[in-house]
Amino acid sequence: MKKYTVFLSLFALIASGNAQELWTKKEVNKDARLTHHVMFHSTNDTLVANCKQRFNELITEKELSFSVFDRFEEKPDVVFLLDDMNNGYAESIRNHGTPVFVNPSRKNKNAKHIKGKNSGEIAQNAVELMARTYYQGVRPSYSDIFTYGERDYPCFRIPSVAVLANGRILTFIESRNSFTTDCEENDILMKYSDDNGKSWSEMIVVASNGSYSMNNPMAIYLEESNEVLLIIQQYPPKTHEVITKTGSEGDDVTRIFVLRSKDNGETWSEKTDITADVKLPKVSSQASGPGIAIQVKSGKHKGRIIIPFNAVGGIDGWYNYLVYSDDLGKSWQILEGRSQYGTNESQLVETGDGSFLINARCHRFEGDEDLAPKGWSPWNFNRVTRSRGFIPVDIDGEKAAFGKTIVRTDLPDPLCQGGTTRYSGLNKKEKSVLMFTNPASDLTDAKTERPYQNTPPMRINGTIALSYDDGETWPVRKRIYGNRYTEFQYSVPVRLKDNKIGVIFEANEKIKFAVFDLEWLEAN
Repeated sequence: MKKYTVFLSLFALIASGNAQELWTKKEVNKDARLTHHVMFHSTNDTLVANCKQRFNELITEKELSFSVFDRFEEKPDVVFLLDDMNNGYAESIRNHGTPVFVNPSRKNKNAKHIKGKNSGEIAQNAVELMARTYYQGVRPSYSDIFTYGERDYPCFRIPSVAVLANGRILTFIESRNSFTTDCEENDILMKYSDDNGKSWSEMIVVASNGSYSMNNPMAIYLEESNEVLLIIQQYPPKTHEVITKTGSEGDDVTRIFVLRSKDNGETWSEKTDITADVKLPKVSSQASGPGIAIQVKSGKHKGRIIIPFNAVGGIDGWYNYLVYSDDLGKSWQILEGRSQYGTNESQLVETGDGSFLINARCHRFEGDEDLAPKGWSPWNFNRVTRSRGFIPVDIDGEKAAFGKTIVRTDLPDPLCQGGTTRYSGLNKKEKSVLMFTNPASDLTDAKTERPYQNTPPMRINGTIALSYDDGETWPVRKRIYGNRYTEFQYSVPVRLKDNKIGVIFEANEKIKFAVFDLEWLEAN
């Protein structure tokens, strides 16, 4: 089992005022243009002003989408330090994931350099650097899959995606009658694309049951049988996950179903009820993912399907556990073992050493308690950490050994689902690349649209991060949609048939799909 060590950077404390959140009066932005932000810093105000002016002139001429921030608190994507500043301070900014470039005349041997003897040269070189970083390779292109109000469905949320052997992309979604209520007589809907996400089919209803609510679509494609499996939950009418009953019998419990398609998503089987096999006995509700399931690619459990679940409503607080199938989804069992308290929506990836890693929405208080401490509430926003929870897992037969939950303070998160999947690397001929998408924000908007909650953080700044060491570090991070304040919520990244990357995500009353390539992500 891997060990993860995480440090809270000085910059995180400086930028946010405390380790939890930063208040802002910025409104959530609806402008979808992909824009990245720079900052010039110097004790010489005239130098900064001249650099900013020339930088803005040059990007206007070249029609590049960049903007200049004035303060570290705005969290720019790139910082240009033009003075001989304390090296530890520059390093603290860099540790928070922000690239820092220092004027080489300051003789800082450990920093990346931005050359220039005057403001004009510095601005010119800064523009060239930013253009290489954000315009090399295939930049994101976007299409709309679902739009609120389509076919009289008021709202769409909670995406999943599967890529088939022939390249077809299947996308799944919940329909809802309300954005803020999870269980609103939801249907599970699907659209597919045969042109790599440029256009989408007509809507297909995969699952519906009147006043019951269908939730948490979670797809996986099985190449061996050329089938798509879809795992969903069904909630009783006029209820939600916390107040459903324990057990697996009766109409007033949360049920888990599996559906199959053998014709590339055109038609779907009837629902198969697996509740008795995969529901823990002492919790009122459980939910798969949401996102995607995985199939083990190597080792003694090769071919095994594994689904991450979260348990809700038990006396121990929220936590994660795993469900598996060794016969391509015909039968299902629970892996013995569970995480510490306080993690919720989750995704699972296989690591290169044969173990696994859960990346979870994290509602933990600070500390290493196995069980929820007295007074814990998942909605106590003043105390919940604005970070991802990483959980290493070793699996042996029917048992899963969960390591301690690591609160990743270097990966900001506003208590949201995040998408995690492997791009490459289990084949030893390829380099290891994991992908992670989320609204990378710990900002809090005082004008919250959810008055029943205490200042929830803003779901903005849709970002993809790459890891080359099975999730220990995430050195590559780029925004993939809008600007720093553009709405971005649940998301799932996936590798497409032509090796491009696709991301399905919620934004601005739409379910959208972005397509780009690894060269663009890795350019610097």
